[in-house]
Amino acid sequence: MRHPTDVVGASLQRRLLVALLIALPLVWIASAAFNLYAAHDRVNELFDTEQAFFAQMLASVNLEAQNSGLSIRPTSPRRLRELFEDSENDIDDDIIFQLRDASGRLVLSDVNYTDLPFRFDAIGFMDERVDGKMWRLFYFHDEDNGAYVMVGQRMSSRTKLVWRLALGQMLPWIVALPVLFLALWWGVRQGLKPLSQLKQDLAHRSPDNLTPITQKVPEEVQPLVDELNHLFARLHQVLSKERRFTADAAHELRTPLAALRVQTEVAKLSEDEVSRQRALNKILSGIDRATRLVEQLLTLARLDHLDQVPDRQRVDVMTLAASVMLELGEGAARRGVVVEPIGEVPALWIEGSPAFLSILLRNLIDNAIRYTPSGGRVWIESNESTLTVCDNGPGVEAAWLERVRERFSRPEGQQAEGSGLGLSIVERVALLHGLALHLANHPQGGFRATLRRPSN
Repeated sequence: MRHPTDVVGASLQRRLLVALLIALPLVWIASAAFNLYAAHDRVNELFDTEQAFFAQMLASVNLEAQNSGLSIRPTSPRRLRELFEDSENDIDDDIIFQLRDASGRLVLSDVNYTDLPFRFDAIGFMDERVDGKMWRLFYFHDEDNGAYVMVGQRMSSRTKLVWRLALGQMLPWIVALPVLFLALWWGVRQGLKPLSQLKQDLAHRSPDNLTPITQKVPEEVQPLVDELNHLFARLHQVLSKERRFTADAAHELRTPLAALRVQTEVAKLSEDEVSRQRALNKILSGIDRATRLVEQLLTLARLDHLDQVPDRQRVDVMTLAASVMLELGEGAARRGVVVEPIGEVPALWIEGSPAFLSILLRNLIDNAIRYTPSGGRVWIESNESTLTVCDNGPGVEAAWLERVRERFSRPEGQQAEGSGLGLSIVERVALLHGLALHLANHPQGGFRATLRRPSN
């Protein structure tokens, strides 16, 4: 059973939509908060300016009255209320003011005669709470005529205006938000449509269809498509190698198996003991040849699937070569071939696999022993960067020097038994270790195979 998070992770479209549906409201909320803060700041600035201007006007009225010789007498609150109520003007209950002379006598006040604290020593703006309500008060003192003015406004009226302005600006966004969500959904769906088409193309491909993907995809997805095409190319190469390997192996195994069948029938039908033993010996020889061929085929199949050598370590190739020479020396002696031991020589260190390097050296030395006639010899030459397996056999024709690297390739007229895979295995192991394999005829006669270590 799939976990819900797996479903979300499996759908790029769903992940994008979820991210956008979370991010968009958060951005909208942050924008609304900033808008509200900006509106609050602007409203306060506007009303503070009006309060200050109104206070200066009140003070100037009193000053003009004094300059004209008029006497302004205090008016009772009831009379002021009646006068304002009879007026056609709308008086905002949230605005209050008081005008006092130098002695503190009330000269003029708002129609409601709101009981707010008047301070003669206060100058400028102050926020005060009276009867559970917050007021914005402005105190002004006109030094020319000694008048004191206080103008106040409820903070709630400012807050209402702030919200009215903010909602007026945010309302179009609130209405447009669902439309924006639908547009985002449609845009993401259309933007990811090439990926859906790519998925359909891959889903309907046959297993053996490894042609490159040519479909147009978004720029961000193109690297993925390029890597898929590289993977298809590598798979095509691997499958081609496997098909060729299978065909070659079937062809090469058919010959020794047919020979084994013939010799088995000869041994079965032969009445002569000598003929029967000869046929049995050929059967054993054929089994040995088939066994060696299968071993080499398996080794080559294993090497073909490697991109690099596993378990690398520092190996002295000369020590390995001496061990292989000693191991194969007894079989070479039975063939009449002398395998010269390796004396005191400098070490030749290589970063690689001892097992694979042993396979390489075994194939080179075994090939030299097989193709050297009785009375010949096999030896190794080396220096600080190369190792050469030499023999004084007949050598190889110049036209075949490069072809012998190919699988199942053997020069015509060869008498020694072989499958034509030894040098292919050698070259593959050398390639995995970064070694260069050079094949040539020896100047004094014979054949030599040189391995050159990469220069540091």
